[in-house]
Amino acid sequence: MSTANKSYYSSIELLDSIKKRTNIPDSQNLLDDNDILKLANDEMSSSLIPLILSKQENYFRIQEIIPLEAGVKRYEIPYRSIGAKFQEVFYISDINDEETKQDMIQVSTDELVDYNGNNGVFRYYIEGENLVIHTSEDNIDGIGGLLFFYLIKPNALVLNERVAIIQNIDRTNGIITLINSDENKTALPTNFSATALYDFVRTKSPHKIISFDVPIISINTSGKYIQLDPENIPPRLSIGDRLSLAGETDLINCPSELHPLLAQMTATLVLEANGDVQNLAVATRRLEKMENNNGLMLDNRISGSPIKAKSRHNILRSSGIGRKGKRSI
Repeated sequence: MSTANKSYYSSIELLDSIKKRTNIPDSQNLLDDNDILKLANDEMSSSLIPLILSKQENYFRIQEIIPLEAGVKRYEIPYRSIGAKFQEVFYISDINDEETKQDMIQVSTDELVDYNGNNGVFRYYIEGENLVIHTSEDNIDGIGGLLFFYLIKPNALVLNERVAIIQNIDRTNGIITLINSDENKTALPTNFSATALYDFVRTKSPHKIISFDVPIISINTSGKYIQLDPENIPPRLSIGDRLSLAGETDLINCPSELHPLLAQMTATLVLEANGDVQNLAVATRRLEKMENNNGLMLDNRISGSPIKAKSRHNILRSSGIGRKGKRSI
């Protein structure tokens, strides 16, 4: 697959762009490709995500329903959330009908003594990484769920050879045929296994996560395909989209227009790591200009509606299987 006319950067193009911006020969570069991608991930977390959120605070917003379990009052905050926090949470009496959501009230731990805990599931407090419903276990009958709204973390960038591109989708039998995202590799990614969880990522801009933490049934390395429950195949999944291990990607999960900005951000770190003070000053000035221009671009974008994520352990098969279940955005 030719990459010459791509309007976006996969990891290969990102690395190529960074190396051109730093103009450091490979023989003199103190960092290998994995090191550079780690720096890119650092810049994504510390610089690019904050820039995007400063212009569009709900850009990464999704919703996810966590079904209640009888007698269980403690629930982990969704682990894919930015900063391990959520924006809103509601009680939903029918997890298949969002219209049944009802407000929940957060109380501080200092206020717990003011409430007797006999008011069902409508009050909660935060303890560590958990949301704790302020009621007795006997009041939780396992009906309904918690509807979380939160900002999902972009996936970590990895080498293309760790990611596959979808070539065919058999929705009847749940078979997805793949090729390696690295065109120089003929085999499927060696890190794939039948016991792992996977993410589907949109190849088209803005390269968002389509579905995450998806289990598969089997993997056939010679036939180059995976098999999964057909109901775990996202309706919006298309040929050309990506399959990667959960939390990984070879595509930057933001609009294509911002990919050169991440390359420039990372280039400054590479120059700093290599002690190239003179070129670092030039690169930093260019970065400031790019940040201003891209900030204006983000200001002018039209925000869409919140995207949705369904938990793998929804009671409907179409919403997933198992206790921790599929999330489909």
